Amino acid sequence: PVVVEVRPEEEFLSWIEDQRLANELAGEAAVAARSRTWTMAELMPMGEDVFITHCATCHQPDGMGQGIKYPALAGGVIPTGPIEAHLERVMDGLAETEMQAWAPQLSDLDLAAVITYERNAWGNDTGDVVQPLTVYSAR
Repeated sequence: PVVVEVRPEEEFLSWIEDQRLANELAGEAAVAARSRTWTMAELMPMGEDVFITHCATCHQPDGMGQGIKYPALAGGVIPTGPIEAHLERVMDGLAETEMQAWAPQLSDLDLAAVITYERNAWGNDTGDVVQPLTVYSAR
């Protein structure tokens, strides 16, 4: 259902301004995030949080997956292969599978963090640190 609240015009205009400021601050935060170089120590805990929230249901918290439908990321070809292929898979998903595209939903920082995490968790010791600027460029 849709709920409509009738408010005085000045209250509505104030709400519109609050929304504009929130969007502006989010944009500034995104620019700031991709304007710096992040360390693995900073990205790994953020990446783990993103993974647990968005990926672990299918790929399991230990990265072992659930068979062919949800492949293991621990020792997997994508998280231990070329970074570009990993970025493409996470950002764009995979047609005709249940792997969805995360680019529309996650920030550059979240994507950089989760890909860094996947490339360096569960024995995937690539040493790769993906930067938000790299994700931004790949978009």
